[in-house]
Parts: sequence; C-alpha cells; structure tokens
Amino acid sequence: MIIEKTFDIKEIIGQELNICADLLDNEDFNTLNIIGNRILENCLFSSDYRLFLPGLLIKELSLAYSNLFSSKEPKAFQTAKLIGIEFINYLKEFLKSDLDETLLWSKYHIFNIKIQEYFQSEPEKRYYETNIDFSSNVLINLINFLKNNQEVLYEEYNQILVTIISTLDRVFRVHSGSLEFTLVDSYLKMLIRLYQYLLIKYFKEGKIDKENLKGELDKHLIYIFEVGIKEENRY
Repeated sequence: MIIEKTFDIKEIIGQELNICADLLDNEDFNTLNIIGNRILENCLFSSDYRLFLPGLLIKELSLAYSNLFSSKEPKAFQTAKLIGIEFINYLKEFLKSDLDETLLWSKYHIFNIKIQEYFQSEPEKRYYETNIDFSSNVLINLINFLKNNQEVLYEEYNQILVTIISTLDRVFRVHSGSLEFTLVDSYLKMLIRLYQYLLIKYFKEGKIDKENLKGELDKHLIYIFEVGIKEENRY
C-alpha cells in the first residue's frame, strides 16, 4: 500500500517539469531524459498511474529532439524546439488540472503531428501525402500480428516489439496517423521499457520464467489489443 502524507506529489513533479523547458531550450537532452526518469521514480510514491505519464512523455520528447538535433539545420531546429516547449508547458497545466488523460493524449497526438514534418527529408515532404487510412491499416495488421505471435515475447533476444515500433514510427513520419495510432505507438514504447525490466526480474537459473512474465505482460497487451479493435471497427 502507498502511504501519501502531507506532501503533494503533483507539486514535486511540477518542480521537475519547470526545469524541462529550459533543458530543451539549452539542448541538454541527456539531462532532460534524466528528469523523465526522476518523475517516474517519484511516481512510485503515488497510487495514481496518470502521474507517470508526464515522465514517460518527457523521455519520448528527449529522444525525439536528440535525434532531430543531429539531423536538422540550426534554424529549423530552433523552430521545432518551440513546439516541444509548448507541449512541456501543457504538461504543467495537466498537473494543475484534474489530470484529464483523454486531453493529455490528444495534446500529445497534436504535438506528434506538428513535429513529424521536421523528421522528413525534402523529397519526403514533396512526394508523401498524409494518409490516415493507410496508417490505420498498418496499425491494425501489426497489432493482429503481435496478438497472433505473443509467444515470441517470451523468447530470449526477440525483437518483435522493437520491429513493430520501428515500422509504426516510419509510417507516422511520412503519412501521419490517428489518435489511436499515437496511443498504441506510445503504449508499446512504454511496454518495451517495462519488458526490459521484467526480463531481468524473471530470468532465473539461465532461462526465462515464461509463466510469470506472461502474467505481467498480458494485462498491458489487453489494452493495446482493445485499441486495435476500436481502430478496426472504424471501417
């Protein structure tokens, strides 16, 4: 049981977020990622899972801007940074509100759409078009592939989640995607971090304890499959 005393965990997380905009502006992506980790660690002392979300999204943001920094000219990167700072400021408002998770994901989806063009090369911008239907079809097929091949997750050195995430990111970068697309992509990225910890936890006597690993993963996979079904029902 989590015992929460007089301190306000949201206030603690807010102090961490106050640093993030400055770190992004100063292009200190490593420390930005560390702050994301700090937020996640602080949330271990809260019973509200929604408070984990800012930490997870800050980690995604730090990785995105680190990759973008190495590939874009300074002027374009400075413009792209403003989009990230705007989203960080929203995360501060999220903490001050009633933790509206639906609105948070909507804001993050908009952030992803805005930032995706900065990851495109000039030829990609000229020739690729937004195609939500195509992206959704890819999403549905990959979720079904994962659902039909779950046993691979319980094998050593498998790359199934990495491969699916890589494909989703590639498709979104050039064709964009639905809110459900962003939800599944983000949740898979969260899941892969958990998965890496669970492999350590359940690797005993030279092999994976598949039964316990499956028990831990199943409750997270169910959500991903449910979102996939909703996406499929749109057609």
